[in-house]
Amino acid sequence: MKQHVTPLERILTQVKTAFAKSPPSGFLLQWDRSRFFQELAQAFPEYKVTNHTDFNYSFCNSYEIEPPPIVSNRVHVVTLKMSFIADAFSLHVTEYTLDRRRGRVVSEQTCQAAIDIARAFARERRFVEIARKDDGLRIDGVSLELSEVATLGKCLFDDFE
Repeated sequence: MKQHVTPLERILTQVKTAFAKSPPSGFLLQWDRSRFFQELAQAFPEYKVTNHTDFNYSFCNSYEIEPPPIVSNRVHVVTLKMSFIADAFSLHVTEYTLDRRRGRVVSEQTCQAAIDIARAFARERRFVEIARKDDGLRIDGVSLELSEVATLGKCLFDDFE
């Protein structure tokens, strides 16, 4: 009898395959830096959408979605990361001071409308959301360039110390 493979198990297998020899390079593999950008910008006509994709130790497209200001002395930014390693995405909201010198991750409820649109956007493309509880899941047998410990989030999105 064939066992059911969960989306998370499938993603873990894809990560191990992608990193089998060494961390993949978006530059060498010619990943599309602006994949989905035009469609994402169209999904947010009243918002500022910027592409922050950079393949230096990153394995994803990284987009920032800035809703119109809610509070006059703060800026809220929704970050959507869409992996090239597996069809997986992550979302988080950062609240910045107006000069953007200081920021902190805050509750998704701060920008719920933007979160809902971004989540629907990624899911329409059949991407699976990586839950916060799974982001730090250790992946044995995988080596990264910066981090000593390979985690699901670091392998799908950004390698950092």
